[in-house]
Amino acid sequence: MENERYEGDKNERGEPHGQGTLYFANGDRQEGEFKDGLPNGQGTKYFADGDRHECEFKDGERNGPGTLYFADDNRFEGEFKDDLPNGPGIFYYANGDRFECEFKDGEANGQGTVYHANGDRFEGEYKDNDANGPGTLYFANGDRFEGEYKDDLPNGQGIFYYANGNRFEGEFKDGERNGPGIFYYASGDRFEGEFKDDKANGPGIFYYDDGDRHEGEYKDGVRNGPGIFYFASGDRHEGEWRGDKANGQGIFYYANGDRFEGEFKDSKRNGPGIFYYASGDRHEGEWSNTELIVERVLKSLEKSIVPWAVEYYELFGDNLVQSSKSNPVSFTRLHNRFEEQICEALIKTEAIPSRHKELLAVKERVDSLLGISSSQPLREGDWV
Repeated sequence: MENERYEGDKNERGEPHGQGTLYFANGDRQEGEFKDGLPNGQGTKYFADGDRHECEFKDGERNGPGTLYFADDNRFEGEFKDDLPNGPGIFYYANGDRFECEFKDGEANGQGTVYHANGDRFEGEYKDNDANGPGTLYFANGDRFEGEYKDDLPNGQGIFYYANGNRFEGEFKDGERNGPGIFYYASGDRFEGEFKDDKANGPGIFYYDDGDRHEGEYKDGVRNGPGIFYFASGDRHEGEWRGDKANGQGIFYYANGDRFEGEFKDSKRNGPGIFYYASGDRHEGEWSNTELIVERVLKSLEKSIVPWAVEYYELFGDNLVQSSKSNPVSFTRLHNRFEEQICEALIKTEAIPSRHKELLAVKERVDSLLGISSSQPLREGDWV
């Protein structure tokens, strides 16, 4: 027993046998029953770092019931075999938490329960010391999670029940909502879509209990990107969303046939825009908080004519159209200006097929009104 010192009973061979204390060179100390040189029976081992183990020993190893006292005031009570926890055991934490589980070869394996000092409680399967498999986490506030665990965190399918009646069903990854899922609100609303980092991120659909519906892109839990809002009344808003509100270019279709095209800010008409009435009239100008601040009310030459064509008609009057019909002449500069603006509009509406098609028809109509055709090439001197 080099570098060791023993005080106590010995056998005829001079080995520790009976009651005694064995001092180790590293500062550890073993007190208790010895047999033929090894701890056998009830004993206590004191470690230099402050830990203390009170257990049954057999041939120098812990076997049977025992208690491990740790320097950080944690404590383990349970069965030991081959010097490791094997069988039922309870781990008491200094913060008031308590863990009860089956142990195998020193690690938690089997059914276990964690009681948290704050009132939370987890019940589930453990493997290799971590929650792995089905489990249920009960929160003191009434919330509850049921689902699959991996590496001590929710991973896979799960259901989170909120005390207020809300419920989430879907995929979890490392404890957070990630993947497809459905969030049910106690109010009757429902969101179906993709989640990432515990929030709605990606395509999704929000169903409101009053029949409204939003389909579009979400980011960090709110509407961001292109989307369509369908109202139960039959109205429809198509456009860009930022910060959960309509912001940017958009088209609002009314169930009665009216339509607004223009800029939105915080879900209100703000900036340049045109309000088309089913009757053929329109309001054009600058909008602020849904109200017109500069207004012009015009009678459309034809329902399909867009703002630029009507603007030319307003500026040059009936003579422009009449002269084009009675004595077709190409008005080069006027046509070139219109071409620039209609081409820009066609580019902006590529994502809205129905509007794009309408604008193509408008271009043909305006060309016809101006008396322009492939058989009559434009000449710079036609209009001054």
